[in-house]
Amino acid sequence: MKYLLLCFITTYAVSQNITKIEDINGDGYIDTLESYYSGGSDFGGKYCTLIDGKSNEKFEIDTWGSFAQIQQTVLIPPALRREENQPFIEEIKKVILPKWRESPDPSLQWIINANNSNYRLSDNTFFNLIIFSATKWIEGNLKLPTTYYIDFKGGRYNRRYQKEDEGWLIYYGHNHYRNPTGDSLLVVESSNQYKILRTSHGLIANKEGNYKWIFVTDSQLTGSPSKLRWESIGNVILKDQYVLLSHELRGYGDDFERNYFLIDIESGKVGRLKVQSKKDYDSLILNNWESIINEFYILK
Repeated sequence: MKYLLLCFITTYAVSQNITKIEDINGDGYIDTLESYYSGGSDFGGKYCTLIDGKSNEKFEIDTWGSFAQIQQTVLIPPALRREENQPFIEEIKKVILPKWRESPDPSLQWIINANNSNYRLSDNTFFNLIIFSATKWIEGNLKLPTTYYIDFKGGRYNRRYQKEDEGWLIYYGHNHYRNPTGDSLLVVESSNQYKILRTSHGLIANKEGNYKWIFVTDSQLTGSPSKLRWESIGNVILKDQYVLLSHELRGYGDDFERNYFLIDIESGKVGRLKVQSKKDYDSLILNNWESIINEFYILK
C-alpha cells in the first residue's frame, strides 16, 4: 500500500506552523497533525491538533500560558494516554516541547520544593507567607539553567495535582539570563562565609566552593513581573546567614510594586514580609530586626 506523506513547515520571526499528513502510528491510515504558535503581549503558546485517520478521533493539546510563568505543567488528555496512542504523543512532543531532561536541575528543584511546602499566615506580626525549600549544597561550578521539560505524573512535582494526572513540566530556564553568555549572573553580596549571586530571577549562595539555590521567582507562589524579560531580583542584603531580598514585580523607581523576602541560607526557609513600600520595609528592618529573626526562627 502506498501512503500519502505531506509535511509543510513555515517559519516566521515569532511563529512556526507545522502540518503533517502521514501514517503516524503505523496502522495503515493517514493521520493529520497541525501545530501553530499564537501569542500576544502577555500570553502565548503552541497549539497542536492531531486527528486519528482510522477513528477520526481528535486530540488537542497546547502550552498556552502567561509570559510571567517560569514553569508550566501541561496535562495529557486521558484518551491520548491510551497505549495505542503512544506514537501520537511522541509526535506531539516534537512540535510543542523543548528538549527533554530526566530530572529537575537545582533551580527547578527549588520551585518544586517550594510549591509542595508552604503556607500562608493571616495574623502574624511580620510574615504573610512561609516557604520551605531545603535544597542541598552542590559541589563544583554553578551551571545555569536551560529551557527543557521533564515527565510529570501525579502529585510528585506539585501537590495540587491528582495521582491520575500525567503530562509534562516545562521549565523556561533561559529567563534567568538575557543571553547564553550568562550576562545576568552577578555577585551582589559577600562575607567571610558566603557569596551571594543573582540571575534575573534567582538567588544562589556560594560557600567554600559549594553552591545552592535559595530563591527562584515563580508566579504561582512568589509573584512575578508580567513578563520575565523584566528582572525580578532587586536589592539584596546579606546579614549573617540571612538574605533580605527586594522582589520587584512592576513599575519604575520608588513606584515599583514589590515584595520583600527574608531567606535563611542554611535551612532554606523563606518568609515574605508584610510590607510592600520601601519606606515601611526600611523602618521595619531598622527597628525590629531581632524580633523578626526570633519570629522567623520559631515558625515551622
